[in-house]
This record gives sequence, C-alpha cells and structure tokens, in this order.
Amino acid sequence: MPPQRDHATSEVPNTPFWLSSGKRNADVIVVGAGFTGLRVATTLKTERPEWKVVILEALSQGAAASSRNAGFACFGSPGELISDIDEMGLDAAADLLSLRFEGIQALQTDLDEHGLSSVTDGGNEVFEVDRQEDHETILFRWEDLLELWERAGLPSDLWLEQRFSGFSSQLLFSGFHTKYEFGIDPQELYDSLEKRAVSVGVSIHRGVTLEDLHARDSEVRLTTSDGSWKSKYIALCTNAGRTPKFAEGLYPGRGQIVVTEPLKEHPFLGNYHVDRGYYYFRNIGDRLLLGGGRHVYKEEETTRDLNTSRQLIEHLKSYIERILLPGKDVRIEYAWSGTMGFHTGGGKMPLLSKMQNGVYRCVGFGGMGVALSNSAAMKLSTMILNDRS
Repeated sequence: MPPQRDHATSEVPNTPFWLSSGKRNADVIVVGAGFTGLRVATTLKTERPEWKVVILEALSQGAAASSRNAGFACFGSPGELISDIDEMGLDAAADLLSLRFEGIQALQTDLDEHGLSSVTDGGNEVFEVDRQEDHETILFRWEDLLELWERAGLPSDLWLEQRFSGFSSQLLFSGFHTKYEFGIDPQELYDSLEKRAVSVGVSIHRGVTLEDLHARDSEVRLTTSDGSWKSKYIALCTNAGRTPKFAEGLYPGRGQIVVTEPLKEHPFLGNYHVDRGYYYFRNIGDRLLLGGGRHVYKEEETTRDLNTSRQLIEHLKSYIERILLPGKDVRIEYAWSGTMGFHTGGGKMPLLSKMQNGVYRCVGFGGMGVALSNSAAMKLSTMILNDRS
C-alpha cells in the first residue's frame, strides 16, 4: 500500500479556502480603526467609490486610544505653547498650532453636522498657588504668543487673561481662557465615525494584528495574525505604534484618567489645563474628570500596557483632594488608561509621510489626537489620492 500523503505541512497556508481567490485583495488597507484610520478610510472610499477599502484593527471596539481619551478638543494652553516655541522654534510651533486648530475647527463642524454633543464652555489654564512664576512667565512672554498666533493665521484673542471666582484656595484666581476649546464624548464620536465608514462601504476586520509587510512593484503584501493580504496602498494609522516593528521613531505614553462620583457642588465648567498640560480636568455633568500626572512617574508610564497603576490613580485622587477640591474626600467611580504616541526625537508634529512605495503612515500625535486626527487624516488621504506611482 503506497504511503499516505500528509497535507498538514508547513507549505500549506493556514487560510480557509473561502478567503482565497482574491477576497483578501484591496485597493487600500488602513491599519488601525481609530479616529484617524476611520476618517482616512471613509474619505478614500467616498472619493474613489470603485476602490475596495479595508481596515484592519488589532483591538476590540472601545479598547484603543480613540475611545479611551479624556475628550478634550484642545490645541495647547499658553504655557504649553511657550514650551513648543522653546523646543521647536517659532515657525515649527506655528505650523503645529495651525494643524491642531484646523483639526478642532473641522471637528466642531463635524459634530454639528451629525448632531453629536459637545461641551462648549471653553478652555482654561490655571496655576497652583506655589507656581505663580509660571503665570508671570506667560505674561512676560505674551508678545511671543501673539507673534505665534499671527504666524499660525489665528485670531489675536486665541487666549485672554481671565479672573476666576469661587475657585480652590490652592489655585490662583488669575489665569487664561479661550472660547475655542470644547469637550466631546469620545465614544459617541467613535460610533458615528465607524457607522459612516461602514455606510460608504468600508470593510472593518477586528482582532487582526499586522506582523509584517513587503512592498514590491505595484503592491504591498501584508502578513497578519489572520492570514495574508495584499493591496496597492497601506496606511499605518496606529498612533502609538502598537506593533513595535512598525513604531520606528515613536515611544508610547500611558495617560491615566479618573472620574469622581457625582458631587454636590464644584466650581469648574469646561476644560482646564495645569502645569503645561501635564494635568487636565473637566466637568462631566456633576462629576469631575482628571487625567495626567504621567510626568511624575515617567519611566513607569512609558508603556503600552492599558492596565491602570495604583500609584498613579492614588496620585490623581490625592491631587483632587489637595489642589482642586481641598478638604473634600472624594470617591473615584471610574479609572482607565489610554496610550499616546510621542516622538523619540522630541518633535511634536505628527509623523505623516510616505515610508516606501505604497506605504504611508500617520502617527505620533503627542497627546493631541482629538485635534490632530481630523486634519492629519485629510492630509494623508490627499497624499494617497495624489499618488501616481
């Protein structure tokens, strides 16, 4: 009797027959189903209805940064913008500010057009009483800020001095206010973007991790946890570079957030930034949301781990009880984290580029993903639509 042939060999691909015969071919594959990836995919499918546009996402819905942020539509407080000028130079800081502001303006229009909620009480920069010198530095360098806003093509009333009343005894009564910031419900926005993508014919595949890719001639071949794909264009829209192999030039930063129980009273309405944005808080109805503190435990928070850490959650609770609502014992009812993407070289402009033939990336939003995802997605979409290679 002749020997039996063993078909369970390494030469036989571990892929169902039903997924062969070109069904895993696409014109565009977007890696990452966050705000940016959904916008890129929807734009490309709308502009090129004949294209097959696919999104591959490693995580389940609600597990990635777009659903786990604090809901701040912001572009940088005066203290943050002065840091940008010092770190990047005036021209580069103006380019970045313009991109952020363009993003939140487009976002507000998007929210209005689709009947989505926003909290339009504006944004504020406030200062701890023992950091008065930070406030004085901003006043001393106000002309620098005016020049920055002019170069960015933004109004001269972008931020104004503000006197606050009824505040915490641990915060200065003098600060700054902008009418241009607002708060969003990230999950509501995410659900709307996902629904729009599906409605125009974008196919979304979850639980699929990118393992490798090879660009050759006029196509890019992808190896994933769920088999092989090929496409003419690939758009990497994984802000923090969740797959380290494709995270060159990036490092992650975990942002942790707490939300209190409903409070009988507190003096805060709108967005607030403290210590150059390292702390940020806002009201959600009668609750208080606080995020940040990553700079206190920077080494531990340079991670893609989405679990919260006890030490930082306790630090945030203590910050509420010591600084924001001194003398009050508050109970934390919600605590979670999300991952931000930062540049290893210290830059803050998103890494928006063509990496090789057919392969693009849009990553590294530096904690400003709500603002930058909209404008950066439009720029990336335009690059791909104009690609004649």
